Amino acid sequence: MDYFTLDKELSKINEGDGTPTERNLQEILVLLNWLEQVSVVGASSSVLEYPVRMLDNHCQILLRTLAFDPSDTPHFSLFKKGEDERLRDIQVAAELFKKNPESAVPYAITAYCDSISNQVDKDLLAFATDFKAGHNLQFRISFSSFAASFSSTERDSEQKRIEKRLQEMEKAGFVIKPSRRKEHTLVDCDANRRFLREYCEKTFGREPFEICTYKGTIQELRMSVQYDEYAPALKKEKPDVVPSKTLSADGVICLKKEISNARSALASYDAMNRIGSGNTVLACLRGCVKQIETVTSIHSTIWQEIETEVAETRSKNQQIRAIEKTIQESVTPKLIPQVREIFAKAEKNLESLVESMGFYLHDFHLLQYGHMDIVLSRSCTVFREPKIKLDGYSEDRGCDFYVFNTMKNMNTIMEAVKSIIPSASLDSYKAKTYAGAQYISEIHILTSDPMDFLRMLQMEPVSDKETSQKGE
Repeated sequence: MDYFTLDKELSKINEGDGTPTERNLQEILVLLNWLEQVSVVGASSSVLEYPVRMLDNHCQILLRTLAFDPSDTPHFSLFKKGEDERLRDIQVAAELFKKNPESAVPYAITAYCDSISNQVDKDLLAFATDFKAGHNLQFRISFSSFAASFSSTERDSEQKRIEKRLQEMEKAGFVIKPSRRKEHTLVDCDANRRFLREYCEKTFGREPFEICTYKGTIQELRMSVQYDEYAPALKKEKPDVVPSKTLSADGVICLKKEISNARSALASYDAMNRIGSGNTVLACLRGCVKQIETVTSIHSTIWQEIETEVAETRSKNQQIRAIEKTIQESVTPKLIPQVREIFAKAEKNLESLVESMGFYLHDFHLLQYGHMDIVLSRSCTVFREPKIKLDGYSEDRGCDFYVFNTMKNMNTIMEAVKSIIPSASLDSYKAKTYAGAQYISEIHILTSDPMDFLRMLQMEPVSDKETSQKGE
């Protein structure tokens, strides 16, 4: 289809029946169809420029006609704090780390876990997940999506990388077979188990303590490694991509996906508008057009508008990421060998707080992205002057203390925790019944601020010489 044919078809629609909006919608669909037809590897920007700019123009008209409001669209943040607060926090943190390097452990753990994830993906076409940093680093190597591609912008390149690595693994002796639901599975056999044990021993200094299987396939490896047994390779940032004047194979896949998404947005507008979500659908359409212009390197009005809208937020996020990267590169090699000792210090301080409430520190881990996972359980306690007053029931012999399951008690506990760990939030809790009353048996707490680890290191232990405890 050449430009003359395209113009002729657009003119025919413009001269036909229907309202201006209906005709505009038909023209947008024709332009999307035309783009899909010419989206082939090697297509030049000169061929794509005219229909892309026409698409941009017609979508602008549609957005104005339907009273699109860019400020009235849902934005879902990955973070509880805004960019300004996060930028201030990381700037303050960077200064604190110069004086107290061990407080940067959460950032070192993030870099360490990212390095393991990249290594496992590169070598085994699997993914490492569920990292828990404590006295050792625990994680899973999952093969549930073995040799699967999740890239949204480099699908063709990623698939070629995977195919090349599969050939290398099979040549090395791995037994890989297709299944009905997945293209590739790692067969549960002696050869694969031996190769995986050897790989883990060589890479992490430890064999997996458990190999999980299901119906003749290897599903996951469960690992527990010491920090000084794996030397992390910090992730290298990808170089800036120079815009190409022709479509690559990756570009063709992305372009066709955005064309399909744009069609879906147009098809769902009426139904979504009836329930008050029409503006959201128009935002999706506008985003698709922006992505089409990004892939083709033809930056028209919609692309420029959205870039202007996100420029400030993007700049702040880039500053945050640059500071985080500087921290990780400077502290990770030094801190990782010391994590076990530093963690033990933070754990001891946290234990003193937990014991003062009549609980036992059942579990405490740093997670992959600076979060902490804390589990408290009821303890059998003897204390005459508890530091935190809670309503509960004590046995006549004064040995067992049961904290009643009340909102007042839970609020008191969380206030005490938040006095040291401000970002702490109650994830879940368990209650049991004894002597006709419910008591709190377990509390699961999550945190979201990496700086809370520093606060735990700096807190004064809650001492009580007359306190003795053991876990329930």
